[in-house]
Amino acid sequence: MRIIAGKFKGRKLRASRGNRIRPTSDRVREAIFSVLGSRIFGSEVLDLFAGTGALGLEALSRGAATVLFVEKNRYFSNVIAQNINALGLAHCCDTLNIEVDRAIRILEKKTRAFDLIFLDPPYRMGKAFDTLRLLSASSLLRPGGTIVAEHETEEKLVDQLANLGRFSEKKYGTTKVSFYVKG
Repeated sequence: MRIIAGKFKGRKLRASRGNRIRPTSDRVREAIFSVLGSRIFGSEVLDLFAGTGALGLEALSRGAATVLFVEKNRYFSNVIAQNINALGLAHCCDTLNIEVDRAIRILEKKTRAFDLIFLDPPYRMGKAFDTLRLLSASSLLRPGGTIVAEHETEEKLVDQLANLGRFSEKKYGTTKVSFYVKG
């Protein structure tokens, strides 16, 4: 796994052992960032279900200002920390090693807000819709901000959810990526 564009283009990232997670492929990451375009530059990013941190690190490589990674698995939190350190990005990254639902509650109490939220939960658990619902009821996404929800093709997400509207949806094999804007 590697960074595919920007300041750290070509830099390798530490990946996971075995098949315990499903990292976002280079092809899907490239497509995501193509849709996001200039929304990345200077943004504050929240990477939920972060895995190895590839999406957040790619965002930093392309000009994001900060990333907060949320990953409950201690092994993968350590992988993220190693990737952050290898790229020299400790000054603009934080990691929370807790459940996503709990992180959302804590961040909301701290009145944190983000311009871009990546959401890439484990498949076959219905977590994409549940987490999207939690985010739509929170103040974590700034007005005009974007949520990128990666989910399996069988998990259907709605076009509109409270103040979130889907503006694009792309399919790549068994993966769908839904893009929402807070309007």
